[in-house]
Amino acid sequence: MERIRIIGIETSCDETSVAALEWKGKTPDATFDLIAHEIFSQTKLHAPYGGVVPRIAQYAHKEILPEMVKRVLNDARWETTPPHVWAVTSGPGLAPALAVGVNYARACVQHMGGEIVGVNHLEGHIASIRISQSHKKLPPFPWLALIISGGHTQLVLVTSYGEYTLLGTTRDDAVGESFDKVAKMLGIGYPGGPEVSRRAQKGSITAFDFPRPMNTSNDYDFSYAGLKTAVLYTLHGKNNTSSKDDPSCYDEEFIADICASFEYAALTPLITKTVRAVKEFSPQMLCVVGGVSANQQLQERLCKEIGTSLPINFPEKKWTGDNAAMIAVAGGMRWSLRGGDDPSKLDIRARWPLSQTK
Repeated sequence: MERIRIIGIETSCDETSVAALEWKGKTPDATFDLIAHEIFSQTKLHAPYGGVVPRIAQYAHKEILPEMVKRVLNDARWETTPPHVWAVTSGPGLAPALAVGVNYARACVQHMGGEIVGVNHLEGHIASIRISQSHKKLPPFPWLALIISGGHTQLVLVTSYGEYTLLGTTRDDAVGESFDKVAKMLGIGYPGGPEVSRRAQKGSITAFDFPRPMNTSNDYDFSYAGLKTAVLYTLHGKNNTSSKDDPSCYDEEFIADICASFEYAALTPLITKTVRAVKEFSPQMLCVVGGVSANQQLQERLCKEIGTSLPINFPEKKWTGDNAAMIAVAGGMRWSLRGGDDPSKLDIRARWPLSQTK
């Protein structure tokens, strides 16, 4: 069996990551071995600003990526046997950050040889379910994928390897972004998702009657701007002002109740619409991927609603965020389907719908 050596590179936002993977064969459903993996989080660099600053992210990627690639090649013992494929995230994401990874992958191809494959970051997230079960046979198609992260909230029908139909998306903020913004309002740190969820465990989901945005709409779209605004107005009331709030006046019980009520309201439309899509499209598997997929309440509520009637796959927690292992897996699948890309024509696509990956 031919083993294809793949290097994955991820620089779409504020994580720099590189992975080495052996793809066993030339089919999109091939098994594989993850040989080496590194990830560097820029959280501390962006925390003072309460969000990702593109130019800071770009600079940090430039600083660390070359040495990271060198270490991963060394760990994989590929220094004298260059990779066959360089799989790099080329969108969607922050353009300055994406450019670092794509340009460096181009340079590696030029100096070391091999082919380059531009990977859609969202396809990478769907591929993340395969990392921990790389030698297991997956159910037949179609699959339903719920992609939930700081930048994306989408329901996608996966009809074959590399073929996707978008059922619904967010009309404004992504769900993970809304968690971060609420955390910033409360002054409890960045990134906000884990902090909101941790504090929610001590609060009451009925303390505040926040809206469940688009929960009863007849489509599969989502919206989080209105929920975020409802939290803001509640905080204004606590401060008795319509101007900028002072988080120092919030006691721990109040914060916990805000977090619990917000989290329950934010997750409810995700669960409602996913369950409805399962009934309408009869998928053979549900994949829940992206950073928010690690949310414990989400996992428990989805499993309770769907029961044992359908396999539900969540990535291991360490693979829920942005990482190069998922890019390498998606790259292996893409290369198996259509070969490599022309390095000179590989575009950086800050906006790249998953349905346009063919």
